[in-house]
Amino acid sequence: MDPQALTIWRGTLLLIAAAECSMQTGAAYWQASFRPQTIPGFYGMIAQSLAATLVLGAAGLIALWRFLGSRASLAAGLIAMACMKIAGETFARVFAVHHQDFYQGGAMVAGVLLGEAYARVVGISPDRGLAEKLEAQRFGMTGALGMLAGSYMAAGASKLLTGGFGWMTSSTIRLMILSHGEVEGTPWSQAIPQWTAAHPHTCMALEVGTLIIQLGAFMLIVGPRLRRLWASLIVAFHAGIYLTSHILFVSPMIFAAVVALPWARLLPRRSADAEDLGEVRQDADRRATRPVALALLALGEMVVLRLAAGW
Repeated sequence: MDPQALTIWRGTLLLIAAAECSMQTGAAYWQASFRPQTIPGFYGMIAQSLAATLVLGAAGLIALWRFLGSRASLAAGLIAMACMKIAGETFARVFAVHHQDFYQGGAMVAGVLLGEAYARVVGISPDRGLAEKLEAQRFGMTGALGMLAGSYMAAGASKLLTGGFGWMTSSTIRLMILSHGEVEGTPWSQAIPQWTAAHPHTCMALEVGTLIIQLGAFMLIVGPRLRRLWASLIVAFHAGIYLTSHILFVSPMIFAAVVALPWARLLPRRSADAEDLGEVRQDADRRATRPVALALLALGEMVVLRLAAGW
């Protein structure tokens, strides 16, 4: 992970998480103002109070800045996660649903927190110099990628566990397309969904591709070339969902697009070929990309995802 790429990835994740926190707190307060008597308890109090909404939103944004910014404070990361949890639960209570668009951003922030905490456990101290600070950030972004990969792998596994290989018989995607189709849309917005739904073999190919991309998402933490390849496939996956059913997952699509770009070539310090080969060799030597570190991160993240499922 090139230092410039690390900065861009962290900055992108900061913007995504900050936007999600702001949107959830603001939308919950706005919606709750129309029915103030129907949301009991702590989360109702948050949603119905402008002061509480502003305090929660400001605390979340400041904590995210101190965690994903130059300070990289783990305490700020914990505060940010708590604020995002409260914002998410408040949003869910008001809208009576956990909005899927906001899930993966919080999971990636949790991955950064877990990765940087693990870096400190194995003796890496960001205070000892720039080299160790960058190494801790690599652990953090490996954690974020692991969480992102875990969310896709969980989605792919759930499809096989609930529907088996029958999930790939074209009916699933055809029903999804038809259920989300616009009744009075423009010819452009209706043409691709209608054509796709009318061709079962195309739907079967999309279902097979979906499972390959989701179950193979662990490639995001394997190495730089496979990481960029799989991030590109994830972008294409989300673009296909939007074109066929008009469902747009903005946060993971933006982050995957940023990960897919070869920043070492776009922002060169030496020739593009030398930089790319150097990145592969350096990733193999760094502690953040060693198999044991990746295995421990993956284990920790599976535990976190399992616990989060019960919240």
